[in-house]
Amino acid sequence: MEELCSRYAEDDRDLQDKIRCFLNDRSIDAVTGIRRMGRENLVRFVSEMGSPDCTIFPDTSGRIVIFYHWLDMDSPAQMILKENPDKDILYGQDLCHQVPAVVRYNVKKE
Repeated sequence: MEELCSRYAEDDRDLQDKIRCFLNDRSIDAVTGIRRMGRENLVRFVSEMGSPDCTIFPDTSGRIVIFYHWLDMDSPAQMILKENPDKDILYGQDLCHQVPAVVRYNVKKE
């Protein structure tokens, strides 16, 4: 992972704790990264922390599959879930004030 200009030891420790909770509790909708970390860096960091259970699309071998951005995922996510409804699908999102997030994809139940 690239070095981050705004990364402090306490931020990193807090971020790791938040990511662990997020990956282990499917009722948590999102985890936010450090300001100016960047969405792709956060996606990679989450994937590394969840490895080997967590993979980045197009690799769908993990229990958790992450997309770099929500724009890339709609049809592929639906196909992944059709084949394996227990997969946990996540995606990167840019929030305001240069804060990235990884969000849990929730399928609408009709």
